[in-house]
Amino acid sequence: MAVTLAHRGICVSQIDRACDFYGRALGFSPVTDGALDAQVLGQLTGHTDVELHSQFVRDGSGVSLELVQFVRPPPSGARERRALNQYGLTHFCFWTPCIEETARMIELHGGVPHWHTLVSSEEMNTRVMYCSDPDGVRIELGERKDEPMAFLHSALCAGDVAQTIDFYSQLAGFKLIEHLELSRHTSWLAPLMELPEVSLSAYVLVSDQGERIELLECHRPAPFGTRQAVGPNRFGLSHMTFTVSDLDRTAELASRLGVARTFCARSGVRKPEALVCNDPDGITLILLEQRE
Repeated sequence: MAVTLAHRGICVSQIDRACDFYGRALGFSPVTDGALDAQVLGQLTGHTDVELHSQFVRDGSGVSLELVQFVRPPPSGARERRALNQYGLTHFCFWTPCIEETARMIELHGGVPHWHTLVSSEEMNTRVMYCSDPDGVRIELGERKDEPMAFLHSALCAGDVAQTIDFYSQLAGFKLIEHLELSRHTSWLAPLMELPEVSLSAYVLVSDQGERIELLECHRPAPFGTRQAVGPNRFGLSHMTFTVSDLDRTAELASRLGVARTFCARSGVRKPEALVCNDPDGITLILLEQRE
């Protein structure tokens, strides 16, 4: 049973502006696949009268993002960067050969560089800073000179890391490849994360296809927020979509893992084509059957 991370989703205020930003600042290009996702997201709002627009963009390594603009029901929430100790999806991370140049491109195309977060980390042997996209999504930049711009991972703040690791391992075959203890690095970690006296552990998971997810376990300050699912029309990072080779078996596995789930199907098709569930931290996952 193959389960593959296909793309990450973002609820945006203006799809053309978001597409331009991710294209010109971060190297993504529009693609045409993925129409079913928009139908599923519409159903998840709980409204019968839904209007939305979606656009998929992909970088040179095959990493895909789904940009979604809701018209009805209207989007909600703040278009501001969320705290890194708030449960759920937190940010994207990119390698860049020069932080200053990439940050200037981000600013030129509607994003915001947060220069006060720029730090040098001797432990990680690099410089790091945060920016945000036009809708407040955090974008972490790590500097790696003489290397091309590259997407590294998406990240989430987890409540029970062991449970979350087990979930992604069993459901999608992710493996733990890195564990960083950052409990004594407040001097550079606090200004970077915009949190006082910060202490955390970071865990990096990787799939067989090379897709990475970073889990943040915040020891101090304590994590906060809901671990329940929120609607896909909330501004910011909204969902992750996986393709599956056998939806029925995946549904059985999700049930054994104890996750909340909802079946969604296209009209006129008896067998469900998509399964929507939530991970242990309330993050919406869309599982799409990949038909030959």
